[in-house]
Amino acid sequence: MSGLNRINTYPYGSTVRLQCSFFDFNGEKIDPTIVRIIIYTSRYEQLLSETVGGANRTDIGVYHYDYTTEKKDQRLYYEWYGEIDGKPSLKRGSFMTKFM
Repeated sequence: MSGLNRINTYPYGSTVRLQCSFFDFNGEKIDPTIVRIIIYTSRYEQLLSETVGGANRTDIGVYHYDYTTEKKDQRLYYEWYGEIDGKPSLKRGSFMTKFM
């Protein structure tokens, strides 16, 4: 089985650190004017939408968010939204939670 289809799985009720790096069109790391993290259920229902700032900034253009999962088996999707020069930049991913 290829590692490309592998999805990270975490014990439910644990805290997952989600990270994202933002780049300009020249490939240089850049801090967006707005950074937001959004969490969705497998039915694309929004669980969380939060604007993040300096406390979540690890480095230039690098942000993290610590999300504590609900206590149930599920697949969750996350979306990083950043605005760079008034244009959106999106990064998406997913992970599973289950009793382990």
